[in-house]
This record gives sequence, C-alpha cells and structure tokens, in this order.
Amino acid sequence: MDVLNKDAHRQIFRSGVINVCARGNDGDDKNYFPSFAEREEWVINVGGNNKEGFKHPNSNFGGDVDLIAPHDPAIVYSLNNYTTSSYQDFSGTSAAAPHVSGVVALMLSHIDWQPSTPNNLAPDDVEFLLQKYAVDVLPDNLNPNYQTGYDDYSGWGRLDAGAVMEKIDRTQYIIKHVKTETQIPTNLSGVPQASGNFFFTDNVMPFGNYQGTIYELPFVLQNNLNQGDVILNSWPLNSYTTLLDTDLSPFPVNASYSENGCFIASMSNTTGDIRGTIVHLTQDPNGNAINYWYPAAPGDLIRVGYTLHLQSAYANTEENEEQILDVSCFPNPSSNNVTLSFVLTENSDVEFEVVDLSGRLIYESEELKFPIGEQSIKIQSEEWTKGIYFIKLKANEKSKTVKFIKQ
Repeated sequence: MDVLNKDAHRQIFRSGVINVCARGNDGDDKNYFPSFAEREEWVINVGGNNKEGFKHPNSNFGGDVDLIAPHDPAIVYSLNNYTTSSYQDFSGTSAAAPHVSGVVALMLSHIDWQPSTPNNLAPDDVEFLLQKYAVDVLPDNLNPNYQTGYDDYSGWGRLDAGAVMEKIDRTQYIIKHVKTETQIPTNLSGVPQASGNFFFTDNVMPFGNYQGTIYELPFVLQNNLNQGDVILNSWPLNSYTTLLDTDLSPFPVNASYSENGCFIASMSNTTGDIRGTIVHLTQDPNGNAINYWYPAAPGDLIRVGYTLHLQSAYANTEENEEQILDVSCFPNPSSNNVTLSFVLTENSDVEFEVVDLSGRLIYESEELKFPIGEQSIKIQSEEWTKGIYFIKLKANEKSKTVKFIKQ
C-alpha cells in the first residue's frame, strides 16, 4: 500500500476519528483505497446488500470488509440531486456507507453525552459493536458461499441499527475504558521474549534484516466493577495503546509490518491481562552493533488499555445526577498543584474525587460547606505521576467532571 495512504489511515485512527468507507461497486475483491487499510481496524469497510439481504452483485467484497448495508435502489430512496422537493432511487456502496455513518452518529450521540467522560466511544468500540450485533448472513440454496460468522461476502453480517443501539442503552449497559499510562519495567528478563534475526523498519531505521529481541510486555489492570456487573464483551483499545502488535510465534517474524496494538491474554471480573510488544535491535543488516528500542525503551512511559461492554444495574445512575456546573481547573496542564474553580447557585455541601485513566481512585476529599458564589479549592497534585486525570466535583445533587493533565 502507498506509504502516504497508510500514514493517513493510521493518523485518522490514532486521532480517534471513525472512518467509514464504501467498499466499491466493481463486483470484485481487489483492494482499493480508502476502504482497504494496512490494519483492518483503521477503517469501517462497508459493502452493499441487495433487497434479499445478501451481497449485491455489484458490491466489492473481501479486502477486510466489515459489514454490508443497503445498496439496492429497490430499498434506498433519497433526495433528488437537483431539487429540494422530490426523491429518487439511490444505490451502490455510496448508499450503503451513509447508512453505517448514520448509525455511528446515533451511537456517538447516545454514549458521548458528556464531553469530559473517559468512556466516550473510540473507533475500536464502534467497529466492534457494529460487527458484534450485525445480522449474520447465512447460506441458502441460491447463496451457498456464506459462512456462519465472518465471510468475505458479508463481513460480520448485515447492519442492524436496532440491535446495536439496544446493546448500548445507557439504562442497562455501560461502555467502560480500562487503560493506564505506565512505565516499562527496567528489568525485562522475566517477560516472554524471542531473539534472532528478523525484518524491521520504521521512520528511523531503513528496511533490513536485523538482529535483536522482541519482548511481550504483560500489564494487569484493575476493572473496578460495581457489584453485579456482567462483562458481555471485551476488546483491546488499539487506537490508544503505544505498544506494538507483533506476534512472538512463529519466529522469526516480520516486524516491519508491526503497528500500535495490543491483545487481551485473559479477562476476569476483577482484572484484565493486556499485552503488547517492544523491539530491541542489537545488530544492523551490515553486522554493526546498535542499541535501538522501538517504540519505547525500558523505563519509558507507554499507554495500554481495553474496553469492557457491561450489563449493569448501575447504568444511568450517574447520568441522572450529572448536571452542568461552571467548573474548571487551572493551570492545566500543570507540573505542580492545580486549582479547582466553580460557581454555586445555592449554599452547598461540596466534595470532589480524582481518578486516573484506568478509573483508579487517586484522591477523595471530605465534605466541605460553601456559600453561594464563585469558589475555588487548591488540590495538592505535585506528587501525582505524569498523565491524565479526571476531577469530579459534587455539589448537593449536582456534579461535573473535568480533565486535568499532569506534566
């Protein structure tokens, strides 16, 4: 794939943008930009279905197609291109992709109800949920080439807006991000690793056959679930992690195709074991000794995380309490202490709590009494590690969360 296209896809995904693309209408399985990407999760790749619900004959297929949506003019009607008072048939994967984009917009408007929340939908979340709750297209006598689960003709199935919206209903379900920014251990002797010669390249090192070691780093994160929460699904947050998705087995690997990614080794109600890799090059293709780490070295900060799809009796409880308060913190970012500023419209019992990106409670204040008007609280944050934190202020029955960056 063209390097510029690859870089564009990667940057879009890493920026948290949900990229929905039409698969094309040539009826073949060739890989076309922009619907085909180096990593399938970078793009939501949409094929088209006919009025019977199978792949439309003109719709492209394969190429990591994710799902299919209405393509047939018999089932798609849209505004006429030349007037504002009449309608016309609309067809092709150019009709299918907007159906998916519309459902994505519904998902975002439903979940991303508070801009400062750490659990707004990431591109990984949207793609997983669309795939998981699509209608599986099964074979019949006239269409024998489909399979249970994924196939090249329908991807994970046919778009089902009702099913996916039902499964993210805030009164029953929670989308929870469990993530952390932490240091790579300085001693890697005990972690899974593989050494030898392998192909590698990045924006610094030219493509070639290097000697070195690939380390698989395990991180156990606390899920901090409420009593009775049920984990329905979990998936890695590759748009967030800064580790690599290189497989240690079979070795030797071709590490030149590694990208930011991670995988879930195990999951329980209490913890999740999430893993990714780093590369240490010790000899270049010409036999010269080198000492090059990618994407990070021991002691460096990295990010890693995953998403939990929960069925919870606690769903929606915080939403009912959250009301807009005039709350801010400054300086932000800061390397020292931070001041929380807020305006009260009544005499209030005030308390606040601070959590990190993984949801771990860092600090919880005592209840304080404040009168009406502009108020402020100085928070002692100089001992906190560098990273992103969320400060939640509660005043009587109202609350508001703001994001703080510690430098």
